[in-house]
Amino acid sequence: MTDADVPQVVAIQEPASIVGLASVFPQSGFPFPRDDVARRWLEEIGTPGIDCHVVVNGEAVVGFAAIRDEAHDAVIDRMRRRGVVRAWLRVFTGNGRGRAFYERLGLAFDRRTHAQHIRAQPGTPSL
Repeated sequence: MTDADVPQVVAIQEPASIVGLASVFPQSGFPFPRDDVARRWLEEIGTPGIDCHVVVNGEAVVGFAAIRDEAHDAVIDRMRRRGVVRAWLRVFTGNGRGRAFYERLGLAFDRRTHAQHIRAQPGTPSL
């Protein structure tokens, strides 16, 4: 991914985020933070240890991913070395797509819920 790809990446990310997190972050209260997301991608492109990739079809960006070192694998390995057999993952209850993703990976939710109210504060970054 290059800086020039960021506008196309954000254009893909925005509608997916709006649909996927609609019940968590309704647009009426939490509009998609387009400028903040673009700025974050630009920072990540230049950050050592983060590899940002795009999938291109012709000249159009059609997908993207960011890989941060092997943080996920390192966490899993550490848990295994310590004998952890049960992990806790917090996913918004209203994030059905996210929950389905983790369930496809083999995680099972115990269906406990925790209410958390999020309020935007003036001057608080959107991300």
